[in-house]
Amino acid sequence: MKTLAYILMAAGLSWTGTVKEDITVEADKHPVSVCLRGDDIRYHDLLTRDDLLRYLPIDSSSLTVKIAPFYSEHGWVCYEWKSNRPDREMELWGERIRIPDINRVTLKFLQFDVLEKVDSIGYRQFENLGDRSYWRWDRSQGIELIVEVGAARFTIETNVDAAQDSDLEKAVYFARQVLAKCIP
Repeated sequence: MKTLAYILMAAGLSWTGTVKEDITVEADKHPVSVCLRGDDIRYHDLLTRDDLLRYLPIDSSSLTVKIAPFYSEHGWVCYEWKSNRPDREMELWGERIRIPDINRVTLKFLQFDVLEKVDSIGYRQFENLGDRSYWRWDRSQGIELIVEVGAARFTIETNVDAAQDSDLEKAVYFARQVLAKCIP
């Protein structure tokens, strides 16, 4: 009886591994996913300074670019510039401090072979962007937009107008710019 149980368990594990492999290989054939994977994940090539300057009225001399010192799914590129909004107050170790409320657009978390779904609690689905996309709004952080296409997933964070509708519009525009780099 134990032998039969071991054989059934081994067959089940073997079958589960085969299905995952087939799904990953099939999903990886998506042309945009294959393009995004490339040889070198360079976030600042996927969302460029020119992409921002074409769409937003930014004084290019005030725009700063921060790039992660490594290329991986934990990499990022962040564009920041001064906003017209007043400084934000926050508490740090019992003291009230003021920090500048700057404009920010970030591309991060480019991941591949992501088969699990986004934990969509607190997110809203956005139609007609990649295969699936989800967004959520936070008054102090702005919009977080997650886009899935083929076996790839990336996140765009936008805090420019500090208004839900206009920041979402901008995040969608920048996500489409990233996708357009991979559409012939």
